[in-house]
Amino acid sequence: MNCQDRFRTHQKRILLSAALLVIAAMPLFGQNEDLLKNYFEGKRVELKIDMPATEKGVDVYPRRQLPVNYEEYGKRLKEFGTAIYIGDMIMITKVRTKGKHIEFQLGGGGYGTFWDESSDVSVPYEDKSQREKDLEKQIKKETDSAKKKDMQDELDDLRDERERENRRLRADAEQRSIQKEQQIRDKATAAGSRFNIRHDEKITGREMTPEYILAALAEFVYFPPETFGDNPSATVADAPEAPSGTGGLQKGMLWDDIAAQFGMPKSVNEVQETMTVTKAKFEKGDQIITAKFVNGVLVQYSISSK
Repeated sequence: MNCQDRFRTHQKRILLSAALLVIAAMPLFGQNEDLLKNYFEGKRVELKIDMPATEKGVDVYPRRQLPVNYEEYGKRLKEFGTAIYIGDMIMITKVRTKGKHIEFQLGGGGYGTFWDESSDVSVPYEDKSQREKDLEKQIKKETDSAKKKDMQDELDDLRDERERENRRLRADAEQRSIQKEQQIRDKATAAGSRFNIRHDEKITGREMTPEYILAALAEFVYFPPETFGDNPSATVADAPEAPSGTGGLQKGMLWDDIAAQFGMPKSVNEVQETMTVTKAKFEKGDQIITAKFVNGVLVQYSISSK
């Protein structure tokens, strides 16, 4: 066997080994997804934030310092409306893994899947009648000025009538479009929403566990302990940890809880960023806590010394 043949044989062995590893991993991946489905689907949870009425839902990046882009979140609420409100109880209807993210669907998963109807409305249009076309040809050939004027008057009347009909058809189509958009919006608000738990790399078995999802969504979803059990040790693997000396601060805490712990803030200002973002500065002992709230929920903070 020459060097080229040996190289080809070595390549085949490598490819075969890789294929066997993929085949061996597939059942485990499927089993992990089945575990998530069995654990979550059909159970009810309470929402800590409003959910957009679209299958785009809310994108959550659990390993980032700020797991949700609140500007994008606000845009989706404004564009699509709200399907699920803060405090609503809703059923988990589907959990599935797709490449770099995990879909956590609520109340149907949100409007916009391929079988949902479009808001497009066709606009009918009246084209020239045969009589108009004939008159246009006859006018060009007619030499008698009186007859030509009569034919032109008739042609003008036919054109005016056609334009009036087209205006009526456009107005009717616009009205039907408005009605259809409202119908779709009503359907969208009843179609649920979803969280997309996203990662920069392809998800692995360590992310496909109930504990991981519970921790990833803890800021946004209340999982009743009587249904899901108490999971105080659930953490997101490799997620940025809170700095030491935070005094129990956690993203997702309410304004009232922080004020009860640190007292009233020394300064407060609100910034309109699609939705209202409240920035507050608390002082306790030798610590200065700068916090950012959206709808009264802590989304970002930093701690420094005086």
